Amino acid sequence: MNPRLFAPFIVVALLSGCTVLALRPNSGVENRTFTVQETPRLRIDAPKARIQQPMPNDHFIGIALSGGGSRAANFSAASLEQLEQFGLVSGASAISGVSGGAIAGGYYALHGKQTDWPLLRSKLKTDFFGQTILKPANLTTMLLTNKTRTSFLSDVFDDVLYDKKTYQDLPHDGPIFLANATDATDGGKRVVFSYEYFYGTLHSPIQDIRLATAVATSAAFPGVFDSVTFERFRPKNTFVPELGSESRESPSYVHLFDGGAADNLGVETLWDVALTQLYGNDMAVVPPRLNSKPFILISIDANAPNSSAVFEKMSDERQPLDRIFNKNIYDAVDALFSRQRKENLVKMGFGQARFDTITHENFGDLSQKFVKGKRTSAFAIPVLCRPHLGQFRCEVDAADPLPGQIRTWLEGFAWHISIDQIASLALRLSSGDAQVDSARKEERAALVKLQRLATQTKTHLKLTGPENCSPDVLQSALYSAARVLILDDEESRFALCDYMLAGKLINDDTVCKQRYVHAVPRFAIESEDLQYRNLSSDGNSVNVPIRCKK
Repeated sequence: MNPRLFAPFIVVALLSGCTVLALRPNSGVENRTFTVQETPRLRIDAPKARIQQPMPNDHFIGIALSGGGSRAANFSAASLEQLEQFGLVSGASAISGVSGGAIAGGYYALHGKQTDWPLLRSKLKTDFFGQTILKPANLTTMLLTNKTRTSFLSDVFDDVLYDKKTYQDLPHDGPIFLANATDATDGGKRVVFSYEYFYGTLHSPIQDIRLATAVATSAAFPGVFDSVTFERFRPKNTFVPELGSESRESPSYVHLFDGGAADNLGVETLWDVALTQLYGNDMAVVPPRLNSKPFILISIDANAPNSSAVFEKMSDERQPLDRIFNKNIYDAVDALFSRQRKENLVKMGFGQARFDTITHENFGDLSQKFVKGKRTSAFAIPVLCRPHLGQFRCEVDAADPLPGQIRTWLEGFAWHISIDQIASLALRLSSGDAQVDSARKEERAALVKLQRLATQTKTHLKLTGPENCSPDVLQSALYSAARVLILDDEESRFALCDYMLAGKLINDDTVCKQRYVHAVPRFAIESEDLQYRNLSSDGNSVNVPIRCKK
């Protein structure tokens, strides 16, 4: 029989959510239980995975790195590099990473102030997808063993980025690193790779968990990569580490996948950690507002607006291979992620900013109207305090208080750095003087082009995007976007400086309010086709397709 007849079935096996042809069950558990010798050292082996601190902090700076594949990894790395000019990364309390953002966050957590930024940039051009999914040898291994696509992905991450380092290898200075995942066995609950989760829920040490495993779990996009299994080592009665693996109940497991399903921004984890580190979760008296200590949240957001404009003139959007496995799963999951993103941005004081992107080939058409995006905000997150052992146990929770419970609010300052806000910076170029505005026409056009190119870089574990656009061009656009959004957006950066000065986190704002003179980068792009140039006339298609000029 012709072996080619089996090709479609092999493709389906590759792309389905489990290794359906494995000759033995998937028993690849990533963790272990404690040994007696480890018990005295539990709280010091991996301090940069520990949320609870011995004493409350006097301030909290959290950096959230969103999901979005290699687009997010590159934009996150570029943003961290720019923010470090002001000491905001090495001086941060915590970095929360999701999926692609966790790739960059994990690398910084491992190297800290010694991060070689050009080297990291070169590494992030790697085709992680091709080295994992498309290697024939990996297919054979997956069919015959319990090795999964996600475990191959973690191996590639180790080869390129993490060198098999574990949580125990993280330096003791700098921010804690929190990779986010979603628990398929607990209703989609958000899970954080932390000492507290491993000790309290899995009854397992985190210090020997590889960074690559945590990051690959956070990036395990449903339908493409497999969930990652961890055993929950449950005792028959209460957990006694000294007993090792004795007196255990039957095995229990959790299955974790992409953290974006729970919170693709990564901000919810920082709300929880800020409450814990600033005020603690147990309070004898609950104040009406938790605002006595500075709380800064910087959200690095690689969200890409829906680019459905390319499909609006098609009766059937499928490509040939989509008849075997339709990639509209990516659109469906992105839509779910976008809804959660909007809800969390609203909680932090940001509406879902909309603006009319230029739809004509003349990208700098001054007749286009821009709606100014709000990029910094004072916010208040709802906290619910429940009676507990004569005190109150407080958690971030928006549920209505029941009798005996108390509502309070965790207040802070947020800076939202998002690639879908680049074009709104064109507002600062409007002077009201027609002659001056005309002279700035090219710069306005360049900002819109930059946003088009950055946001149309696909959610994929390799740099791919519009037609004719090379990985080098796409990476350059993402790095340029970070520079523009952080250095050139003086209004937002200066607002953060004022908050830090008022909170006595800095003594003067000379460095923080330094002015930079940069030309907006020029990219040779054009609208993909005449029929798509006016698709935004109804206000729904905000990201008309483009291509790079040859």
